[in-house]
Amino acid sequence: MENSACCLIRNKKEENTNYVESLKHSNEHGDDGSFVRQKNRFSTPFGDKEGELPVEANRYRLIWAPVCPWAHRSIIVTKLLGLDKVISYGTLDPVRPEGPTSDWAFTLDKDGIDPVLKIHKLSEVYLKTDPEYTGRPTVPCVVDLKTGLVVNNDYFNLTRYWETKWTKFHKKGAPDLYPIELRDEIDKLNDELF
Repeated sequence: MENSACCLIRNKKEENTNYVESLKHSNEHGDDGSFVRQKNRFSTPFGDKEGELPVEANRYRLIWAPVCPWAHRSIIVTKLLGLDKVISYGTLDPVRPEGPTSDWAFTLDKDGIDPVLKIHKLSEVYLKTDPEYTGRPTVPCVVDLKTGLVVNNDYFNLTRYWETKWTKFHKKGAPDLYPIELRDEIDKLNDELF
């Protein structure tokens, strides 16, 4: 019995070591095991200037997973501002399925397919947008329903766009989540949290 327990502990230790080693060699981990944040691939801002994403009702789908704090933050902000009336949501399973890639799946929807985008996994829309994309598909991301492509996955700035560029769609009495007089302080705190 004692030998079985020792083998189990040794196997568990080897599994943990293998896991840590695999993290060290992933594209988001430094040689010392530290976290190295993946750069956002789609960061075009929303606005009314040339080259910016047009602010239009019912044009975009916000894809999120309840387990991700950055995605959760975007959902909270859009709901507080009333933007959930003009932006649709696609919700991914909070647990990623096992497989060779770090992907998100629409397992919460009927037949495991997002009812609007008609895809099973988030990587499908990322690869449709950029067939050469090699990063991890991240949430939150915004998909343009006119093109079916990812147009923004800049989770750090996304709530700022909801707060400042989407004001014409804010509900009556929506809170000012990014008051001008506090923006420098909010930005400094966000940089620290990020």
